[in-house]
Amino acid sequence: DVFSPAIALGHSIGRLGCFAAGCDYGKPTNSWLGVVFTDPTSQAFGGVPLGVRLHPAQIYESLATLAIFGILLWRYKSKKRDGEIFWLYLVLYGAARFFLEFLRGDEDRGFVLGHTLSTSQAIALFALAAAAALAIFSRGRSSAREVSAAALPRAKRARGF
Repeated sequence: DVFSPAIALGHSIGRLGCFAAGCDYGKPTNSWLGVVFTDPTSQAFGGVPLGVRLHPAQIYESLATLAIFGILLWRYKSKKRDGEIFWLYLVLYGAARFFLEFLRGDEDRGFVLGHTLSTSQAIALFALAAAAALAIFSRGRSSAREVSAAALPRAKRARGF
């Protein structure tokens, strides 16, 4: 739980690096949000097409993971179960990544199911399923804090305190 917000923040910063390098770029667009890469180094290392207006998929993902970071921090203060923040991260990031993949233009990222889903979308669906399983599994279980708080008075009584 404690590392989940940091993972989201690190991911957000990492996607800014992807934008700077020109990798993980988006599909062509006529939108005012589109960006045009002109640096031949970006094409050489990231494969980005030069001179074409593209969705800034890296920026979209950076903003999404920054929002996830904020949500996880906010939720951390009132979490009720151990693991809750981690599975919330899996749900939020899995959903964001699944939909953002539709805007990605780099074909070399891999596809499954006859080019129906990108590899990342398949992993995102797995993450969503794992998060659902973790949520269901942890539903009836007490958190470590509840268990240790309940055991503390008995332990003191057993030692004669």
